Amino acid sequence: MIKLRHWLNIIFISAALVLAWLLIAMLQKPVSYQWQVTKRYETTVKRLDRLRKIELAYKSIKGKYTDDLRKLLHLALHDSLTINQAVLPASNPLDSLSDNTIEIGKKSVLDSLFNGSARLLDDIIIVPNNLGETFDAATTFIIQGNDTIEAFQISVPYTVLYHNIPETYYQTHRFDTLRVGSLKNGSTNGSWE
Repeated sequence: MIKLRHWLNIIFISAALVLAWLLIAMLQKPVSYQWQVTKRYETTVKRLDRLRKIELAYKSIKGKYTDDLRKLLHLALHDSLTINQAVLPASNPLDSLSDNTIEIGKKSVLDSLFNGSARLLDDIIIVPNNLGETFDAATTFIIQGNDTIEAFQISVPYTVLYHNIPETYYQTHRFDTLRVGSLKNGSTNGSWE
């Protein structure tokens, strides 16, 4: 009888531990998914913001936007921005029509935008979803009124960003993209701003 009670205690304690473990695992899963959604979103926004800075520097240096993310990365690591200084005419320093500038030097894009930290560019063109995919990039010309302007967009669909996460955790965005720039209106803002 004592042996039977001993074995029943072991079985009940084991069952209680297994049920407790299953309950904890069941409760942690949504927390884990929500943490992954938040982490991927924040990482993506940081990367898109950095890519926007590099894209604007690219246009400043090359005179146009690019849809090649590897060119952006190369520019950030190996190119320089020109530093200009305005020169006011001595005769009338308030003359707003004068547009005289002189080049006073160059500073690397990496130093100018990221304080020389190449670490900030690690995996910058990779979507943080563990698949190794790169962001989508595109450029175009759009007409606004009588003007033709160049526009860029760097984006990732939420379905790609949240790969392997149940749709219920990003359901309100499932048909959208997280992007910086716009091919529709020429904005350089991010969709999160």
